[in-house]
Amino acid sequence: MGNGMSEDKEYLCFSADDAPGQNLIQFFSESNNFIHKCRLEGGNVLIHCLAGVSRSVTLTVAYMMTVTDYKWEDCLRAVKTCRTVAHPNFGFQRQLQEYEYSKLAEYKEDIRLKFPEYLPEEDIKKMQALLEKYHQENKDPNQGREPHEGFIYPLPRNAYNIRIKKEKEAREKAEAQGSTGTTESTASATSEDSSENAGMPFADQQD
Repeated sequence: MGNGMSEDKEYLCFSADDAPGQNLIQFFSESNNFIHKCRLEGGNVLIHCLAGVSRSVTLTVAYMMTVTDYKWEDCLRAVKTCRTVAHPNFGFQRQLQEYEYSKLAEYKEDIRLKFPEYLPEEDIKKMQALLEKYHQENKDPNQGREPHEGFIYPLPRNAYNIRIKKEKEAREKAEAQGSTGTTESTASATSEDSSENAGMPFADQQD
C-alpha cells in the first residue's frame, strides 16, 4: 500500500502530540469502541504510538477503566506489569483522572448498550492477576511494603472536583460582575436621563 499498512488489517489512527496539553479524552470513545469490537470478534489489537510509553498507554488505560470497575491508577499498574516502560506524562494522567470523574459512567453505559453480549468477568480476572503480580514484584523485601511509585504522579484524589469547583466559582463571579455592571450602567443612564428630563419636561420635542 506504500504507507506501511496491510490491506488485511483494520486501522484507527489519531493525530496527537506527546505533550501534557494534548487532549486525548476526545479520542477515548472512538478508541474504546474500536478495541472492544475487535476483541469481541475474536481479533487482537495492537495499540501503539512512537515509543509505547505515553499516548498508547493512556488509550489502553482508558479502555481498561471502561470495561472494568478499576480506577485509573490500578489500570496503569496492570499495564506497567506487562509494559515496564509505561509512563504517561503528567497531563495524560490528569486526563485519566478527569475521565474517571466525568465521562467514564457515560462511556461504560455506551459500551454496555452497543455490546450487550460482553461479559466482563474474564477481563476482571485478568486484571486481578496482573495487579497481584504487580504488588508481588514491587514489594520492598525489607519493609514488606510497596516503594514510592515514580511512574504515577501525585495527583490529589479530588483534583478534578477542585478544578471544576474553581471554574464554576470563577464563572459565577464573572456572571455576577457582568450582571452588576449592566445594572449599574442602566441605573446610571436612567438617573441621568431623569435628571435631564426633570428640568426639560418636553425634552423629546427639542430639535
